Amino acid sequence: MNSLAQLIADFRDEQGCCRRGEMKAFQDLEIEVAIRKAALARDEKGEIYSHQWHLKEKYPDVPKKAERILANCAGKIAACNDFDALHDLIWDELKLRGRVKGVGELYC
Repeated sequence: MNSLAQLIADFRDEQGCCRRGEMKAFQDLEIEVAIRKAALARDEKGEIYSHQWHLKEKYPDVPKKAERILANCAGKIAACNDFDALHDLIWDELKLRGRVKGVGELYC
């Protein structure tokens, strides 16, 4: 029988939005490269992440717009001390300042 921790780890690996493979794809990148990769919302195969499917259908221009905006914020992003600060910064830059239509909470 698996422990709860093992079940959660298995779920994240196979089903969760934060699969280890996705996380590993970012962990060794320079901040600027990681920002661009995350903004484009595409995996190593060039396919849009499953949790961002609505971008492909409704807002295909969002990733490129977001990439351009967020690349200019690398210093601010690197200075974030926690997830909430990072999320708020991205939200402010894309939704409030950039007015990028189609950006939602999940994208941020």
